[in-house]
Amino acid sequence: LNGAIFTDDNGKFLHPYSLPFHLVQNIIAYCKHRQINYALMSAKRYYVENPKTYLQHVLSASSLHADYLADRFKEEGLRSLRDFSIQENNLPLKIMIFAKEPSETESVRAAFQKEKDLSITSSHLLNLEITRYQATKGAALKTYIAEKGYQADEVITIGDSLNDLSMLKDFPHAYAMANAHPECIKAAPHLAPSNLCDGVGQVIEQLLANHLHCQ
Repeated sequence: LNGAIFTDDNGKFLHPYSLPFHLVQNIIAYCKHRQINYALMSAKRYYVENPKTYLQHVLSASSLHADYLADRFKEEGLRSLRDFSIQENNLPLKIMIFAKEPSETESVRAAFQKEKDLSITSSHLLNLEITRYQATKGAALKTYIAEKGYQADEVITIGDSLNDLSMLKDFPHAYAMANAHPECIKAAPHLAPSNLCDGVGQVIEQLLANHLHCQ
C-alpha cells in the first residue's frame, strides 16, 4: 500500500493513513464521469468493478506466474466495488487507477496533483497509485526504523518504479535496478544489476560478502 499501512512483528496494523473523505468522493466521481477504471484498497481487501474480469486482465497482462497472482489476490480478498461502503469511518487507504491509454493517467494526475493531502505515483505507464501524502514508502520506512532504533545508513533500499522514489532519495544505501525508471536511476546513489539478472540477490550477496570480509 505504498506506506499507507505497515505491521509489527505480530501482524498488528500500525499507522494507517486513509485517504481524506472528500478527495475519495472527488476522485471516484472524476473517474466515473470519464469512464476511467479504478480500484479501492483497504487494509485487507482489494475492490474492483468486476473481480473476475479484473483477475483475467491482470493474469493476461503480467509476466508473473499465473498461479502466484491468483493466490495473491485470493489472499488479498478481491471484491466488488459495490461491497465497499465509503463513509467517514470507512475510507480506502489507496486508490489505483487503471488506464486504457496514457492520456487517462495524465488527466487524473493533472486534476489532483495540486492536492497537498495526496501522494500520486505509479509503477507503470498505465496506472496511478493515489495515497495520503504521508503514505509513501520512504516515509513509512523512516517511521519504522525510528521506532526500531536504526539509522538511515543501516538500511538498504532497492527499487525500480516511480512509487519507489521516496525510499531511494533519502537513504545512502539506496539502489536502483539497472532497468529501473530513469528518475529512479537518477535519484539513487547506487545501481544494481537488472532484476532480469537477479540484481537484488546480487546486491545482497555482495553486501554480505563485504560485511564478512570486514569482520
